[in-house]
Amino acid sequence: MSAEDFNAYLDRQLTDVFNEAEQSAIESLGATLYSDEEPNEHEIERLRGLNLLELLEEETLRETWDFGRIRAIFFGLRFTADPLAAEFFAERLQRFLPFVKEMVLLIQELHKNGIDLSDFGKSVLDELRGRAACSVPTVRFWLLELYVRGCLKLAPKDVSAVAQGDTFANRQGFLIRGLNRDVNFFRRNKTRFDQLNSFEKFSFLLGATCLPKDEFKTWVSAVRVGMDRPLDRLFCAWVQSKWGQLSNLVDSREEVAREHA
Repeated sequence: MSAEDFNAYLDRQLTDVFNEAEQSAIESLGATLYSDEEPNEHEIERLRGLNLLELLEEETLRETWDFGRIRAIFFGLRFTADPLAAEFFAERLQRFLPFVKEMVLLIQELHKNGIDLSDFGKSVLDELRGRAACSVPTVRFWLLELYVRGCLKLAPKDVSAVAQGDTFANRQGFLIRGLNRDVNFFRRNKTRFDQLNSFEKFSFLLGATCLPKDEFKTWVSAVRVGMDRPLDRLFCAWVQSKWGQLSNLVDSREEVAREHA
C-alpha cells in the first residue's frame, strides 16, 4: 500500500468514527427533543464537541431537508449557546425562516448568555421592513416575538413601520409598545378601541397596562360595558388587577408555553 493510499484509508476511518459519534449525538438529541427531559451535562459536552452550525448548514444545503434532524440540531444549539451562532444566522436569516420558531428560541438563549445580537438585530429589522417576512404573517409574528421577549430592542419610530397591518402583527405591536411604556400611543388610541377586532383588543388591553393606574382602570371599566363575548368581562376584571405587570405576564406566558411544548 502506497503512502497516499494509506493516508486516504486513515481519512476514511477517521471520517467514519466522527460520523458515528455525530449520528449518535444527534439521535440522542432527537429523542430528548420529544420527551420532557433536558440533555444532561454529559450529552451537552458531547454536543459541544460537534460543530453544530456546520452540521446545520450541511443539512439545509441538501436537496431534501430532514426537518426532524434540523430541529434536533437547533435544540442542541440552545444548550451549547455557541457565540458564533448570532453572526451565523445574521448572515443566513432568510434561509432559516422556515425554522423561525426554533431560531427565535435559540436567539433567546444567546441573549440570556449575554451574546452580542446587534448584527442579528439589523438583519431582522431589514427583513421586517420589506423582505419575504412581510408577506408571511406567522414568520413576521415570530420575528416580532424577539422584541416582545426582550432579545432585541425596537425604536418607537420602527414599531409603526414593522409591527402593524395584519392581526398577528398588530397584537405584537401593542405588546411591544406596552413593554416600551409608550403611554402616548395608548392615550391617543384608546378612543379607537372599538375599531379593533376581538383578537387585537386583548393585546391592546395588555399593552395599555403601562398607562397611569387610575387612568387605566377607569378606561377599562368604561370599555368593558361594550364587550359582550363570553369571558370578555372576566378578562377585563383580570387585566385591571395586572396593572404595571406586563413584563411579568410575558415571562409567565413563556413558562406556560415551555411546559406545554
